[in-house]
Amino acid sequence: MRVGFSGLVLIAAIIFALAFASAPWFAFRALRSAAQNQDILALGELVDYNAVRGGLRSQIRPTARAQIPPPNIWNDPLGAMRRALEAPMEQPVQVDAFLTPAALARMADGRAPLDRSPAVGAPRFPMITYWDVNRCRIAVEDPAAPARRTIFTWQRRGLFAWKLVLIRLPSAPAAPPA
Repeated sequence: MRVGFSGLVLIAAIIFALAFASAPWFAFRALRSAAQNQDILALGELVDYNAVRGGLRSQIRPTARAQIPPPNIWNDPLGAMRRALEAPMEQPVQVDAFLTPAALARMADGRAPLDRSPAVGAPRFPMITYWDVNRCRIAVEDPAAPARRTIFTWQRRGLFAWKLVLIRLPSAPAAPPA
């Protein structure tokens, strides 16, 4: 069987396209493996910690306070002064408990990040819910409750390099221990 130059170019283009399209899937598998094996250096290459922290803070922050309108200087001058003095005293939301290798491994298996109980059932197969040239979302269902999905958002950082930039938790978790 004889393959010409154009056949080799076509085969190379197909292999390149398959590798290009499946790169986020392999990045997710590398994240899961690195987290399960406590490989901090590999996690550092796969996770944009600043971006993920920002995304987790917006999900964990208590929303009850945001729903109440702030006091107005014209209607409640003492409340406005109290708010102005107390605002700098508020502690930022700590999300580092969600970014430990053990918590990342649990989330990659679809489980709650701070749940230390043994796994119930086999981990679900991750599925790509969105893919474009520069961004990909991979969802993992909770083995105990398939309606709960953790979504990992990946962003292209090179031809075949992807970094985790956001983790969308299935529901608002309790604040991590201080």
